[in-house]
Amino acid sequence: MLPSNAGSARRRCTSGEDTVSDPPSGTGGFLLAAHQFVVDEYGKELDKDQKKHLRTKFISDSELVPNTARLCIMNLYLHRIGVDADACPIRSGVDSLASDPAERVSLVLTNPPFGKKSSISIVNEDAELENDDSTYERTDFWVTTKNKQLNFLQHVETMLKINGRCAVVVPDNGQRAV
Repeated sequence: MLPSNAGSARRRCTSGEDTVSDPPSGTGGFLLAAHQFVVDEYGKELDKDQKKHLRTKFISDSELVPNTARLCIMNLYLHRIGVDADACPIRSGVDSLASDPAERVSLVLTNPPFGKKSSISIVNEDAELENDDSTYERTDFWVTTKNKQLNFLQHVETMLKINGRCAVVVPDNGQRAV
């Protein structure tokens, strides 16, 4: 899906019973748009339990960059999402690709950070940032590769519940990269 199709895919896919993820969440734009669509489309029809689900369990996500995660959490809280949840809906400082997510979701809407290679920034012994171009060793992935596009697609597939749905924004050259 190209960015211009993201809005229509979101409208066709989202319902009030979903648990939605956008790995990595960024500042939460896709998540908020999905939430707002459900409120606008189904808000008057939702019962008390469904409204609580929408506030507390509709969104489940992670963001690697702590400052970006804080912006996302603030953005969600300003829209009263996750405020009265048992746990924050966004896990901060978590590399989405590092491991199989324990929790499965019914819907993934994502515009992942695509690049030519997967690169992990680490702090070395001299307190300097350096890139580690290692591959992700995950038993749930079909192939082991440094290809970031393929790794994110494999991760999205792993995240989904049975009969789950996804919409993934891919770069214009995505058909050549994957």
